[in-house]
Amino acid sequence: KDLRMHTLEIDIAELKQAVSERGIANPDLVRWNYEQSRRSLEKWVDLVRGNQESKTKEPLPEPPEIKFGAEVPAEFRLYLAGAVAWHQRRLDDARAQWRALLELPVGERRFRSVWASFMLGRLEVEVMERAKSWERAERVAANREAQRHLREARALVAEGFSDPLGLAAASLGWEARAALLTTDFSNAIKLYLTQHGTGDASAVPSLQRAARSAIDSYPRDYDALVREPMVRRVVTAYFIARGLPRYGEPGPVPEQLKVWAIVLEQAGIGAVPDADRIAWLAYEAGLFALAQRWTDIASADSPEAQWIRAKLALRGGNLRAGEKFLRTALESVRLGEAHRAQINAELGRVCLARDDFSGALSAALNGGHWEDAAFVAEKVMTLAELEAFVDRAVAMAPVKFATASWGRPEDPATALRHLLARRLARAGKTARAENYFPPEMLAPIGPT
Repeated sequence: KDLRMHTLEIDIAELKQAVSERGIANPDLVRWNYEQSRRSLEKWVDLVRGNQESKTKEPLPEPPEIKFGAEVPAEFRLYLAGAVAWHQRRLDDARAQWRALLELPVGERRFRSVWASFMLGRLEVEVMERAKSWERAERVAANREAQRHLREARALVAEGFSDPLGLAAASLGWEARAALLTTDFSNAIKLYLTQHGTGDASAVPSLQRAARSAIDSYPRDYDALVREPMVRRVVTAYFIARGLPRYGEPGPVPEQLKVWAIVLEQAGIGAVPDADRIAWLAYEAGLFALAQRWTDIASADSPEAQWIRAKLALRGGNLRAGEKFLRTALESVRLGEAHRAQINAELGRVCLARDDFSGALSAALNGGHWEDAAFVAEKVMTLAELEAFVDRAVAMAPVKFATASWGRPEDPATALRHLLARRLARAGKTARAENYFPPEMLAPIGPT
């Protein structure tokens, strides 16, 4: 509704501009009459939509009487007549009004040509969506007609016709919807990417749905998806973001993922920017030899590729190589915080397996895993090892943890010193323990 009110205000403002530019007599009266009729129409649209949403069989309410006359420019009159017919589902009448608008001389349709072309394309897409029994050939023909109008809207904007609502960007989304209805997933994804490039945030969820639809088409359309570099990257990214079990949680690997990884290899793709992502998919699909081949051609500075190399090395029992690859991945400035925490968790386990307890404690702290850090400090390290670690402050996490549960500190460095103090006190080394207790716990208790 807010969008409709925004559209209404723009419509009235452009009518005022058109009346002023064309030297129409009594411009204030013309604008006032037009505004009253437009606001009445908006109230009628609310009634129509409420009727449709209630799914009652009551007849649609009749539109209000239009009180403006021939002094209103023809492009505004024709567009509104088409809009009324469209809301009443008189689609042939709506088409006729908007086509008549586009047949006006160029100088007489500068404000509503883009609107009319856009709505003609949108109308065809909505008809496609409602036509459940259409054959593919009928959908392809309707898609072609929708494309023609939506592309015309963008061409008109490029020629300088008015587009205050951003319909050129929106037309990309509607053209993509038409492509999805004809299972042209590659074209739909490319169109949504272009729409996203205009700054239209609504393209992101649409792009996700398109990728999901493309994946569900398996295996029929996978070859076509692989051939387009940007489409290939979108589908691969979707698999990684949505198609895998969550980190640390067991779950089945989708069959589509396995097929996608194999199709990527069979396509004969060489060195590509997403080789590390493809290696990741292959690894998660259990195709370890394929994962190794993709890591071999991945960029040397890719933290994801280093992570997969580490996983493969660890699967082969090579702890030293696995640790080396994990540490190399952690050096990358491109690594996100969530992945950095996960890699540190894996590094901590590798260090424990190699009896490198200081390394395990450092990894747990750097990854924000206080429970793991506390376990190593309390149960694994000797008192001397822990005291030496704290005194050196080896790899202490410079950031504070966000308190997420009981017992998880905001300041891990202080908490670790307190843990050491408690261990020293339990061991009877109270004098040394005083060096590590928080200052507030060393204050005298009771009267002095």
